[in-house]
Amino acid sequence: MSTLGERIKAARGRHSQDAFAKLLKISKGSLGFYERSENLPNSDTVLKICSLTGVNLEWLMTGNGPMQAGEREAGQTQAMGSPQTCLGACPHCLDSYKKLVLAQEREITLLKENVALQAENADLKARLSLSATSVAECPQTSVA
Repeated sequence: MSTLGERIKAARGRHSQDAFAKLLKISKGSLGFYERSENLPNSDTVLKICSLTGVNLEWLMTGNGPMQAGEREAGQTQAMGSPQTCLGACPHCLDSYKKLVLAQEREITLLKENVALQAENADLKARLSLSATSVAECPQTSVA
């Protein structure tokens, strides 16, 4: 399976989109966008998919390795563990997880900046409104 969307659909298995979306606590529309590769899920959603279905994080993200935890690939001598075990033992998985966490932290920082800018914008609008009212109430002088 070449796309993340195809792998998400495979991980969903026999669940309907509606039922799986409810398990993930996302909308059915969001799940549809992910499965059609029209949008990317956030790290929380990716980890929930792994947790709920037992698929390996590396397989879900890249298509490499076995789909399910505990499966062995041809020539593999030791089965992969759960996503949590894999994070502790697999440098690639740990690196991917760290990147996901950093991206989430950056997203939180941007959201906080956005909230601050919205508050500043509301304050400026209020000040502008007061200024406009003051100018309108000011007696006009005529120039002779």
